[in-house]
Amino acid sequence: GQIFATGNIGPVRVKGDVIGQDGFAGGQIRSDLDIASVTIGGSLIGGFGLAGGHLAIEGNMGPVKIGGDMIGGPNIFTGMIEVFGNLGPVMIGGSIVGGRSGISGLISAALDCGPIKIGGSLIGGSITGSDISIFSSGSIAAARIPSITIGGSLIGGVGSSANGNLIVRGSVQA
Repeated sequence: GQIFATGNIGPVRVKGDVIGQDGFAGGQIRSDLDIASVTIGGSLIGGFGLAGGHLAIEGNMGPVKIGGDMIGGPNIFTGMIEVFGNLGPVMIGGSIVGGRSGISGLISAALDCGPIKIGGSLIGGSITGSDISIFSSGSIAAARIPSITIGGSLIGGVGSSANGNLIVRGSVQA
């Protein structure tokens, strides 16, 4: 399932989870302009497909509330909030967990972001065996962030792969 508009979208409310699956952009909420606000009662979860469990806004986004966790999947652009303009306040009731791929479990705003509150932990993705390097997993990045509250732990992830490294994981960048 996907909510997509080439124009502005008013408030969006999903009472349960938003989950990406196997295909491209499954479980995605996307606008080519602005979204007034997004409320997800459950969790935002990335799947195996590219851009699954993904809030993608090419303009500005108002407040975001996710009642549960935000979890990246094994592919890029999963379990994430991506805003090319300004992002309002963000409230995650549970944890943010990076996936086994880069650019997952990520809050990213090209411009300013409002205060961020995470009820649980901020956890970077982990790699093992022969996994390749991952970048920006379990992270927050914006031009300016006035405050961040993490109710649990800040964990970088485990890099025990013979072929890759962990780069910018379990991190905050402004």
